[in-house]
Amino acid sequence: MPKGQNLQEVGLGEGAPRVHPILLVFLGGGAGALSRVVLLEVSPSHQPWSLLALNSLGVLLLGLLTGLWEGRQTGLGPLRVEEARLLLGVGFLGGFTTYSSLALTLAQLALAASWGTALTLAALSLLTGYLLALVGLQAGSYLGRRSRGRGRGLRQAEGRD
Repeated sequence: MPKGQNLQEVGLGEGAPRVHPILLVFLGGGAGALSRVVLLEVSPSHQPWSLLALNSLGVLLLGLLTGLWEGRQTGLGPLRVEEARLLLGVGFLGGFTTYSSLALTLAQLALAASWGTALTLAALSLLTGYLLALVGLQAGSYLGRRSRGRGRGLRQAEGRD
């Protein structure tokens, strides 16, 4: 949240009713955690590689959304960027990805003396997370610039700019 906004209510677009930020995070987080549990349950290998894939997807999506929303006022449909960030970024993707499960899995592997698997998972988690965040940010930033440019061109063509 921007400084000074803290837990003030945020609105869903122009003239829409205001929704408390905690509610946005709560709803998004619940949906993200439920999605994570379902995906891990249906994955063939469960742990630890499914967890790596899930966290990698989450960080790519978070980078993409963050890059896409840079410098924008609108987020997703009637949501403003800050509302969409709370609902989807902090909430959904925060619940979808899971550092605590990764740390617990690493500890369990270490206790089982599976040091090679634990170190490989830790290294791959950090490396893929970092690289996919970069890719997501770059792709989102590019797509955001393209969509803003297209909107500006349309407004100019219509004589509104």
